[in-house]
Amino acid sequence: MIESGMTIFSNRFKIITEVDEKYNPYWSKLINHYLYDKNKKEIVGIAEILIKKNPEIAYLGVLEIYEEYRGKGFGKLFMETIVAFYTKNYRLEWDSYSDSVGFYEKLGYTMTKDCESWASTRFRVDSSC
Repeated sequence: MIESGMTIFSNRFKIITEVDEKYNPYWSKLINHYLYDKNKKEIVGIAEILIKKNPEIAYLGVLEIYEEYRGKGFGKLFMETIVAFYTKNYRLEWDSYSDSVGFYEKLGYTMTKDCESWASTRFRVDSSC
């Protein structure tokens, strides 16, 4: 694992990154980001990103804050960091099940209803298909 090049706006946390560059033929890369709490000296969440070339897409497969850390703003901080980092070079998109739609909507994201999705709800930062 390596420390990420992401900037997180908190002295309390850092992001540790693990990259698999031979994930599968469709996705060129699997990147796991771990949200590490320096005060507690433990990982409190994970974000899994799949990278696709042509078109340049970063797909957020998982964003999870471990249960005992939920409701403290860590998810918002982590999501804002992921969005800021990946939207520089990629179209960021993710699917969501009904239990987490409210989380994304609270952060200001809206569902993209006109795109095909294996799940019922797809989000994109730029709202285009």
